[in-house]
Amino acid sequence: MKSQEVYAALKDHLAPLFQAAGFKRAKAMLSWARPQQNSHLVVWFQVSQDGWDNYAGSKFTVEFQLSTEAIVGAGHIHRQRFPTMLDACGREEIRSIQNKVIASLRYPPPHHPPMQVSNLRFWYLKNFEKRDQPYDDTDDIWLRYGSQHDVNTWASFIASKLPDCLLRAESWG
Repeated sequence: MKSQEVYAALKDHLAPLFQAAGFKRAKAMLSWARPQQNSHLVVWFQVSQDGWDNYAGSKFTVEFQLSTEAIVGAGHIHRQRFPTMLDACGREEIRSIQNKVIASLRYPPPHHPPMQVSNLRFWYLKNFEKRDQPYDDTDDIWLRYGSQHDVNTWASFIASKLPDCLLRAESWG
């Protein structure tokens, strides 16, 4: 999936929620911003720069930022990624979805380029290992996907957690 397709699917699912919460689309990536007291609350989605792989898929992250400007990554006072804003139960839900995504991925054939180099093969094959241990609140978790269905699943999950995450981000100010 091209990053534009991922952003489009996320936007379709989440734009109404952000609009209802008083956010407006911001300029960079897929992002929304709204004033909050003397600053701005910015939320954005970032697809991995690793790009798409036909076997391993790809991943994206979601960040919340309180900043002096309504610009992704600029002038942040506080910044936190979506998974760290969840409790242990929420992170367990992430782990469950991640493992379902990983289980759905097609294992690469031996002639796939990353499989041809021994030290790269070891790193690459980690993409196909399920997570056995719960995520900690300090883990940098990127949300994996291998299909449109996976992106839709993540969008629904994020939508279910968004109100609580926004409340938590509002407390930063």
